[in-house]
Amino acid sequence: MKRQDTYEYIELWGKRHGIERITNSFQDQLNRILALAEGIDSEEPYKDEDNPDGVMRSIYLGSILSITPSGKFYTPFANSNVSLKEAALDELWWDYMIKGLGERCLSLISGEGDGLDLFLVRYYDVLDYEDEDEEETIKWFPRG
Repeated sequence: MKRQDTYEYIELWGKRHGIERITNSFQDQLNRILALAEGIDSEEPYKDEDNPDGVMRSIYLGSILSITPSGKFYTPFANSNVSLKEAALDELWWDYMIKGLGERCLSLISGEGDGLDLFLVRYYDVLDYEDEDEEETIKWFPRG
C-alpha cells in the first residue's frame, strides 16, 4: 500500500519494522562523522555570514549522493526520481544525524557552490579581540 506522505509512510513502516532497528543502522556512519569531527577545532575559521560576530569551521564530508541512504538529490517540488521508501529513509537519516551531531554542537550544511556537497560545521562566538592570539578569542557558539 503506497502512502502519499513521507511521514505517514515512516509511521506505518515503524509499526511494521521498528524505527529503532532502522535508525540503529545509521550509528556506524554517525561514528565515522564524529571521528572526523575531532579535528574540526583545528580547521581554519571563517566568517559566519548568519552571525556577524561569529565564525565557523567546517570539514568536507562528501557528496549527498554517496552519503544519504537513497543516494539521490531531490526537492519537495521535484521528486519523481525517489520512491516514498527512499524519501522516508532519507528523512530518518537526516533526523538521526541532526540529533546526534547537535548534541556535540555540530551541524550539517550544503555547499554554497554545489548543493550536493555536504559539510560538517561547528559555529563559534568571537570574544574580545584584545588578545593577540586569535585562537584564544574563540569559544563554542551555544546551540539550543
